[in-house]
This record gives sequence, C-alpha cells and structure tokens, in this order.
Amino acid sequence: MLLLGGVLLVFAGCGGGQFGAARPTPSPTPATQPGATETTGQLAVRGQILFQQFHCNTCHTVDGTRAAGPTMKGLYGSTVVLETGQTVVADSQYLRESILNPDAQIPKGYGPQVMSLAMGDIGSQVQADDNVDALVAYIESLK
Repeated sequence: MLLLGGVLLVFAGCGGGQFGAARPTPSPTPATQPGATETTGQLAVRGQILFQQFHCNTCHTVDGTRAAGPTMKGLYGSTVVLETGQTVVADSQYLRESILNPDAQIPKGYGPQVMSLAMGDIGSQVQADDNVDALVAYIESLK
C-alpha cells in the first residue's frame, strides 16, 4: 500500500528499494461472483494476496519486526502514537484513512510522504473496488 505517512506507510509497497523506481503492474485480483458477498475470512485472504501483490510487504512486516513502515502484526486495536504526539486507536477507520490518505496521521518515527510516494502509479488500483476493505480485513486478522 498497503500504505501507508500513516500507519500504513506500509501499504502499497515501498517499491523494493528506491522510491519512484519502476515496478511491475499488479495483475487484477479475481473478483467473487457478481452478487456474491465475501465472508470476513474470504475478504482477509484476498487482502493477504493484495498485500503481496501491491508490494506492501516490501515496507511492512507481518511478524512484528520494524521495517521502513510499521509492522501490521498486532496493529489493529492498538494505540498508535502520532508524530504530533496525539494517540489514536488503530481501528478500521484509522486503517482505511492510512491507506487512502497516508499523510493524514503519521506514526511517530516515520516520515511524511513516504507511503504516498511509494504508492505512486498503483494508488488508484489499491483504492479500486473493495481492495481497501480487503486490506483492512487482512490487517485486522494479524493479531
């Protein structure tokens, strides 16, 4: 993303090295049957696929280790200290905002515009359909 800015400094991937570096365009994610509703578990599984497809795992870990962006493990429901000194709870709304507007609430210790730049060309793909819902469901599942 992911990304990310934002707790999801993580999210659309940090581009595998240099910001702005070219990276392959992710292939479309298979959609469920028209009219079908995904369960929360199915949405989280699709989010896991998207997390890798969008290279979020380049900057965000899922095992608790620190990287270029915050880890996703245990993030959901935790208290996040922002660069402003304020604290927020990493609930679904915060995660969505961090993906859609990564510079809105930057976690302490991370810089502005990093995730925004990393998302680059794939930002519109991350925001397409219910990809953000899937990514949030995946992050919520990483206890």
